[in-house]
Amino acid sequence: IWAGFFGLRQGFGISSLPAKDLAHFDTRDGLSSKSAYGVQRLKGGDLLLRMQKGLMRYDGEHFYAFEPIEALAQQPVAHVYEAAGDTLYFATEGAGVWRFDGERTAHWTVADGLASDYVRDVLRSADGALYFATLGGLSRYDGRSFRNYAVSDGLSSDDIRDLYEDEQGLLWLATDRGVVRFDGEVFDLLDYTDRQLGFPERGNSLTAKLRTEGIYRGINGEFFLATTSGFARYTGTDLDWITRVNARNRGYISNNHVEAIRQSPDGLLWVATHRGL
Repeated sequence: IWAGFFGLRQGFGISSLPAKDLAHFDTRDGLSSKSAYGVQRLKGGDLLLRMQKGLMRYDGEHFYAFEPIEALAQQPVAHVYEAAGDTLYFATEGAGVWRFDGERTAHWTVADGLASDYVRDVLRSADGALYFATLGGLSRYDGRSFRNYAVSDGLSSDDIRDLYEDEQGLLWLATDRGVVRFDGEVFDLLDYTDRQLGFPERGNSLTAKLRTEGIYRGINGEFFLATTSGFARYTGTDLDWITRVNARNRGYISNNHVEAIRQSPDGLLWVATHRGL
């Protein structure tokens, strides 16, 4: 597991875990800054780091600037999607989406039909279409033109943060107001009340307050939902709140704001919050 740290207090590079194999890297090791917004392993084995501005690669020995597209060097990159054939898609915060296939580049913005230039995620669906999670709704690109979806089309919010496609072809969307599933025609809200989740019995819908940061598939097929109110486990029928902050007691997450969840092969969950792992 690799973890990137960012922010004024946490800005001190990246670390590999677990503790028995702990290794830490910062600007003294070649990083361009102390803030790493994300780390992912490419198909070739190298690590790709999303820095405060631009990208870096790590080949196991050295860090070096990764600049397949010159314009990305000064851009905050929100997500990198690696498609078939080593094609990379770069979702940026304010400059749309870039595509690089090793030789040619393409660039899409609002001027080309994208719903917003603030893009959080990219996904190619089973039917070959590209979906983009943006601050202005969901965009679908069929290779020729864009089709955009917003609250007026059934979304619970235009602020979309993460995408996942399951084996049935359903597209799962993490939004600022809960989780929505999309079958290509209709948006279906994953709707639970406070009472069902064990909160005080106000009877409010889950979507009235639940900002969802990410959707992650567990090794046993369940879904883990990272939110600003802790995290949940969805089995397909039940939505269980795993844990919430309870003072400083052991066994509780360090902060309600969960940014990401990953599960290692041994079944251990790694939960990234605004106050560490």
